[in-house]
Amino acid sequence: MPDVWEIANGLDPLVDDSLLGDDGDDRNNLQEYLDGTDPNIYDEYNPIPDLERGLVAYYPFDGDTNDYSLYGNTGHPSGNSIFVDGNNSPAISFDGSSYVSSEVSPLLGTQITMSAWVNPRSQSYDNYTNGGIILNGGDYEIAITANTNTIRYALTNVTNTPFWVDTDIPVSLNEWSHIVVSYDGSKIITYLNGTEVHRGSYSGTMPSTPYPLGIGGRFLSQGGSVHNDGWYSLFNGEVDEVKICLLYTSPSPRD
Repeated sequence: MPDVWEIANGLDPLVDDSLLGDDGDDRNNLQEYLDGTDPNIYDEYNPIPDLERGLVAYYPFDGDTNDYSLYGNTGHPSGNSIFVDGNNSPAISFDGSSYVSSEVSPLLGTQITMSAWVNPRSQSYDNYTNGGIILNGGDYEIAITANTNTIRYALTNVTNTPFWVDTDIPVSLNEWSHIVVSYDGSKIITYLNGTEVHRGSYSGTMPSTPYPLGIGGRFLSQGGSVHNDGWYSLFNGEVDEVKICLLYTSPSPRD
């Protein structure tokens, strides 16, 4: 369980208390964490939606760029990032030269799920990712390619073995779509609007990363003649409800 969750709920992060629980509802602290319930209050079992289990970053973009997970890693807009009417709520709009960055990127492990609502316009080609939605250096990302508008994702494990995949699954332009990429330590599944559309095999623990989290853009450090420090693969379109979870999950009708 994350230390920040234990501290927020009056538990001691230095003690292994995952199998303990004294609020009388017959569920231990680990189950309470996974289900999004209070370990100090007796409650009926009412699990939270899958895409909120193990939540370490949540940017709803409802008029601000705050992170509404327990980690509170505030995003910082750059360029012409504006708020617009989104998919049933406000969303953030990028013009291909703007992005949101957070200095702190979530710690990683053997599982991760990334998800976002997107309303893309045509993306510009670059040598890296094209239209980036959720990006962290090369350690994990979701993007939309230029020209074909297909979903692309990437993961990297601790042996620095990158796994870059173009799914060949197109996303409609100028329409809202929900994209989920979920990794369980042995496979990666991509969902589009709640339907599985691609599956790949991969293994290994994902590393902690020094790179900032980018939404709508990807930070790259200096690589000699290849590139200078800066933000690349800038997204053109609207993004909403960005979530990163350190669990393998799948979409549900409530997400």
